Amino acid sequence: MSAVVNSVAYAGGRRVGEVAIADISEVLKLSDRFVWIGLHEPDASLLAEVQGEFGLHDLAIEDAARAHQRPKLEREVRSRCEASPPLLARGPGFVLYSLMDFVVDQYFPVLDAFEDKLEALEGEIFGKSFDRATTERIYQLKRDLLEVKRAIAPLVDMCNRLVRTDMTLIPEDVRPYFRDVYDHVIRINEMIDTLRELLTTALEANLSLISVSQNEAMKRLAGWAAIFAVPTMIAGVYGMNFKFMPELEWHLGYPLVMGLMLGACGFLYYKFKRSGWL
Repeated sequence: MSAVVNSVAYAGGRRVGEVAIADISEVLKLSDRFVWIGLHEPDASLLAEVQGEFGLHDLAIEDAARAHQRPKLEREVRSRCEASPPLLARGPGFVLYSLMDFVVDQYFPVLDAFEDKLEALEGEIFGKSFDRATTERIYQLKRDLLEVKRAIAPLVDMCNRLVRTDMTLIPEDVRPYFRDVYDHVIRINEMIDTLRELLTTALEANLSLISVSQNEAMKRLAGWAAIFAVPTMIAGVYGMNFKFMPELEWHLGYPLVMGLMLGACGFLYYKFKRSGWL
């Protein structure tokens, strides 16, 4: 694939024709025309040539060299803009709006996918036995959402600057379009914050339920330990082999001791069962 996806001149919202990179500066001398160029993984020499033709700052070229934009995005936006000549006639400002609007709108399905994953995790938290994998998935989802937050945060500041009245680069008739993009970015940013809070709550709920489950297990173990402690204690007393233990000579000594152990164990079981420990 060629590094130059498209290099087209526009005038009055209409496509004039292809423009060679070396001729861009000449075309830009015409006040009613602008050039929209699409690049895909350009090398340093091509970027230097584009910089010279457009008169771009070194920092702009440095950022472009690190970008990894899909050519499909540029083609889709270009086709949409060319289908609306009256809007394209507003110039490069509308092209910038179209690109930003297209990029921002792609975040909505991403966040919808995050919401679906969160709902699935909530179902696992409250509907299944607790395991470490659920906690790991929650934490991974928080990390993925943080990456989206890092990507969307600069757009908030960028859009805010573009809608300001002191930004002479944006024509006044195009500024309302950027306000629409700004509203979308703010909404996406708020959705991300809400999802992060919900994930934090889900993580806390999962850990709390795990703790409750562990406490329930400890209560059951403690209850059974107390029940078994009674016969163990009685057996321990009569296992010390004292010489003078009168009840050992009783005819009903053995059944009385067994009855005492069973009765005590049954009483404790009843109490623990009633209190919810067993």
